[in-house]
Amino acid sequence: MYANNGPNWVLCEASDPGATLCQEEPLPPEGTYRVLGYNLFDVGGVPVLQWRWVEWSLEDAKTQALADLEAAYQARMEAGFAHDFGDGVEHLQVSRTEDQVRWLGYKDACEDQIAAGFGAAPVAIPIRSFENITHTVTANEGRALMIALRGWMATQLAWTWAMKDHIETLTTQEQFAALDFGS
Repeated sequence: MYANNGPNWVLCEASDPGATLCQEEPLPPEGTYRVLGYNLFDVGGVPVLQWRWVEWSLEDAKTQALADLEAAYQARMEAGFAHDFGDGVEHLQVSRTEDQVRWLGYKDACEDQIAAGFGAAPVAIPIRSFENITHTVTANEGRALMIALRGWMATQLAWTWAMKDHIETLTTQEQFAALDFGS
């Protein structure tokens, strides 16, 4: 958008064919700020480009990165645990504490039924996916599904803890800019 045409001079609004050179107010030393945007002013007939910036702080960057990580974790939880019941992938809700408690109860019901010798029989409690489809599975299938769900939850927590530890090691704007919490 801008071309550097000498010390403190840039091409204003380079996308405009009639753009003219304007004076640029200097920024602080590299690595000590974060640019928010810019304003163009006319000062005595000379266009002046003024950057809007805030001082970069390691503490603020860590706080923001941890908040972004929490949002990414919550998004994963809200998307739910993906499972194919045989007719396409659906999702089990896990974002709320009560969801997790219910799945633990479901696992216990499956294990009780297996312990009573009825592992191949359907569980009396059907499973309803996030897509609002009801499935009846055997106690053996239900227990296997709950073990897979527990493994997925453990993976999500391990990923979050590893990212938190990684964030604590970062010290530069470039390192924070390179963070990727995936989807």
